[in-house]
Amino acid sequence: MPEQITAIVTGHSRGLGAAIAAELLGRGARVLGLARQGNPALAAAYPEALTEVALDLADPAALAEWLPGLRAHLQGQAPCCWSTTPARWSRSARPARWTLPPSPARRR
Repeated sequence: MPEQITAIVTGHSRGLGAAIAAELLGRGARVLGLARQGNPALAAAYPEALTEVALDLADPAALAEWLPGLRAHLQGQAPCCWSTTPARWSRSARPARWTLPPSPARRR
């Protein structure tokens, strides 16, 4: 059985971040969502797998205050981060052990 991953998704409350979070949750990953606001629809659909943190990443003081508690949110798991800017994503930053099961739409 593959190791369950925890993905950190910034901006999970709307737009591309919400779509990425929904896809990951739909594939069985746990998601730590960081945004200024929550995502009530995702929280209702995935109450056990989604952890939401109200955090403004543009506020360095708030981020510095929150970062030491990150380990508690990850519960000892190594995080896998998804970026909304794929051009900045490096293959070396995503080891093969962080692969997800195929999307339900692609299973045959």
